[in-house]
Amino acid sequence: MNAEDVTGIVFCGGSGRRLGGVEKPLIEVAGRPLLAWVLERLGKQVATVVLSGADDPAYARFGREMVPDRAPGEGPLSGLATAVEVTTTDWIFTCPGDTPYLAENLVELLAPDAERAGVAVPHDGNRRQNLFLLMRRDRAESLVRFFEQGGRAAHRWLDQNGIGVTDLSVIAGSFFNVNTPDDLEAWRQRAMDS
Repeated sequence: MNAEDVTGIVFCGGSGRRLGGVEKPLIEVAGRPLLAWVLERLGKQVATVVLSGADDPAYARFGREMVPDRAPGEGPLSGLATAVEVTTTDWIFTCPGDTPYLAENLVELLAPDAERAGVAVPHDGNRRQNLFLLMRRDRAESLVRFFEQGGRAAHRWLDQNGIGVTDLSVIAGSFFNVNTPDDLEAWRQRAMDS
C-alpha cells in the first residue's frame, strides 16, 4: 500500500460541547489552527484529504474538499457516509480533526493488519481508538451500510465484525485529542514548549 492508494477523511463535524460549542479543528494555538497540525502530519501519508462535516466557510482556507455530514448531529459515521462517496482510492483512512500529534507514520503502521483483514484499528495500550481506521473501500462501504441501518458507533461495527486491534501503545501520545478545557490547556503548554 502506497500513499497514493489512500484517501484521508478527517472528521470535523463534532459539536465541541465540552469546549462551549466551538469548531474544535479551527481553534488556534501557537498561531495555527488545530486542523493545520493534523493536515501537516496526515498529508504525507495519503493521496488526498477530505474534510468531513466541515460546514463552516472558514474551512475553505485549507484547500481540501469539504463534504457535509449526511445526517448532521448523528456522529462521525454520518460524515463518513458522505465522504466515502467522493473518494476514489482503494483505501480510506479516517481520523478525528482534533488530534494535533497524529503519528506521521500511522497509516504505515496500520497497513500490514489492514492488508490482512481489510481494516485496521489501533489500540493505545489503554483502549481501542475507534475513529482511527484504515479500511479497504469495501469495508468502508460496509461501515456506511451499518450507519444507514441505524448504527451510530464505530466500536459496535468493529465488534460485530470481529476486527482485531493493532498494538500501537508505543505511540500512545499521538492519539491525544482536544476535548476539554484541560486538554486545550495541555496542548497550549506543549505547543509553547516545543
